Amino acid sequence: MAKRTTIVLFFALLILSACSATAAPTLPPDLAGTTWHLNTIDGNPPIVHGQPLELSFDPDNGSIAGFGGCNRFSGNYHLSGDNQITFTQLSTTLRECIPSGVMEQEQHFFNLLRDVTNYTLTPTTFTLQTSAGETLIFVRS
Repeated sequence: MAKRTTIVLFFALLILSACSATAAPTLPPDLAGTTWHLNTIDGNPPIVHGQPLELSFDPDNGSIAGFGGCNRFSGNYHLSGDNQITFTQLSTTLRECIPSGVMEQEQHFFNLLRDVTNYTLTPTTFTLQTSAGETLIFVRS
């Protein structure tokens, strides 16, 4: 009888713990399947050399990919709480940029991505913001 009670209590606790667990935030549907082009970086239009700077999300594996102006990049994103987002494990190709200012801008862009803490999504824009208040504003491609 004691063994049976223990088993019942075990399953009851297991069910209760599953019910109390909060679901991980999911990527808003408007972000998935859209390529976002950088419109402003700290309020300034980006230097575009050929291809626009871009960002896209893959909700199936929690990853991002894009183009920084010279190099392609990839990494992971993590959502937590209301509109909180961080990017981790960012990696890039290693091409050198010849046009003046493009490589410096790309490094600034990557540094801002690493420092992002939250986002705002409207029907036409996707804004990333760092804890220091710096912004990256994207528009749908």
